[in-house]
Order: sequence, then structure tokens, then C-alpha cells
Amino acid sequence: MQQDVAAFIAAHDAFINLLGIRITEAVPGRATAVLDLEAKHLNSFGTVHGGVLFSLAECAFGVAANAHGKLSVAVNCSITFTKPGLQGQLSAVARETSKGPRISSYAVEISNDAGEIISTYQGLAYHRKECFPPQRG
Repeated sequence: MQQDVAAFIAAHDAFINLLGIRITEAVPGRATAVLDLEAKHLNSFGTVHGGVLFSLAECAFGVAANAHGKLSVAVNCSITFTKPGLQGQLSAVARETSKGPRISSYAVEISNDAGEIISTYQGLAYHRKECFPPQRG
């Protein structure tokens, strides 16, 4: 089921495909998303745009939450930028820090090629009753 979540998101999320984000791990409560930086990801200062970092973290968070098999949506999230991203590959690793029947908490760390954490993200997911990925007929 977990690979189905990653495959479903990769096939149906046009935005992460536009950015070039790839899901490399998807298990309940944990996910990894990676991004090879290109010029289109940089802001006018030559560093990774904050919106790109947020999107990368949001992707990992969403996959980790939905890998439990229930449709999960963000109800709150925040990000802290601690170091500029410049080039190479970024990895966002999401891990569940608290799991409840309806609300779960996730921490995401984005690191660069050198393993330095450049951003941290905190998210709360609301788990709905519907199954994820949706059954297609």
C-alpha cells in the first residue's frame, strides 16, 4: 500500500512534477522526497526560493501522513529557514512525532548534499475517514 501512495502522488500531483520533486521513501509515518536544484528553483538572490523549500517539505509530510492509508490533509504547518540552499540535491525527510486517531504531528528536515540541515518544517495532519489512495474503477 505504501508504494501505491508514492506512485499515486507521483502520477497525479502535477505541481511536484513541475518542480521535479521525487518521492524515494514512503512508509506509514515516514517519507523522503528529493529535489535536484536547477536555476528555476532559485530566487533573485541566487538561493533556493522559500516556496520551493516549503513545497519539498510539504510533499514529504503529505506522503508520510497518507501512507497510513487514510486521506490526510494539513491543518497547520510552519517552516524555519536556517541556511541557504545553493546547488546540488536537497532531501526532505518527514517523520511522525505523534500519532492520534484524527490528528498527527510531523517533523521534516531538509538537508543539502553535505548533510547540513537548511530548513525545518512542522506539520499537523488531520486523518479523514476516506481511504488513500482513492480506489479507481
